[in-house]
Order: sequence, then C-alpha cells, then structure tokens
Amino acid sequence: MTKFLPIEEAVAKIHSGSLLAMSGNNHKSSMAITRELVRQNVGDLKLVFTPAGGINGDMLIGAGLVTAVETGSLTFGESGLAPNYRRVAKEGGIAAMDTT
Repeated sequence: MTKFLPIEEAVAKIHSGSLLAMSGNNHKSSMAITRELVRQNVGDLKLVFTPAGGINGDMLIGAGLVTAVETGSLTFGESGLAPNYRRVAKEGGIAAMDTT
C-alpha cells in the first residue's frame, strides 16, 4: 500500500547538509517542495540537477540554502539566466560543478 505524506512532513525528513537530486529545466519541478524547504529553512544543501536546473534551484540559492550545485546548466531556459545562481556563483558563494 502506498503512503503519502503531507509536504510539511516530507520536507521535515530532509536535514541540513543533505544532497538532493532534483528535476530541472523548469519542467515538472516540485515548487511546493521547494517553497517548503525555504519555509523550514533547510540549509547547507547540495543540489544535483539532471539534465539542468531551473527556477527551483534558483529559488533555493536565492534563499541562501545551497552550498553546492552539480549540473550542466542552471537557467530559466528561453527566459534567460537564473539571477540568484549567477550572482552567488560570481561572488564565489557556491561550489559549482559543471557536468556538461
């Protein structure tokens, strides 16, 4: 039997310092989970995106919750660059591992 948890309970199981694999490219990104991670202030996250990151990663980075990203790219696709990722990476505030 499948058991579903409320988003608040599911995110409470994610601890600071976790490695999270997330969908990206702004397609099927779980924004409810992303917003709940921000609300619960789960930090020191390491993110892995396949094939690329999008708005979900940029939101977590903008909230100051991410210390490392592994991805081929992190953009908003046709809408342009991810502003938080670009700013934080330029400032040296995040470890960025390119997987292209």
